[in-house]
Amino acid sequence: MATSSNNSTKDADLARRMFFGGCAALPFLWFVNVLFYRKQVFGEISWWDKTEEQGVGHESTTSNDMVNDSHNEDAGAASDGDDCKLALQYWVKRSFYSCILVTSLFITWILVFQLNKDSFGKKWFVVDVANPTDRTGW
Repeated sequence: MATSSNNSTKDADLARRMFFGGCAALPFLWFVNVLFYRKQVFGEISWWDKTEEQGVGHESTTSNDMVNDSHNEDAGAASDGDDCKLALQYWVKRSFYSCILVTSLFITWILVFQLNKDSFGKKWFVVDVANPTDRTGW
């Protein structure tokens, strides 16, 4: 069906925009992007996605399964759907790796400066304004 293909295209476009939004100094969007599309790209996580209503052995149908079922009816739409699914996976996986990289760098930066703050000296961390000419620069 063209409707599910259209939704897949919108999903891929939204994932791409969220990735570039993360590149524009909003890296939390990468995390949101991965969480939002995790079922479609990575599949369900048994301990995370299990609800009270689902019993043992009960598998829920994801939106990804429904898209695949509807594409089996029309071969032309399956090609478009597969391309959209690959594009969605591409942008979500890029967001995942970028989020891991930036978070690792941020934690490393915090650890380095917190563990070595005494070795930098007093004037490195706090500006000394004892001399009034140093304050204004004139």
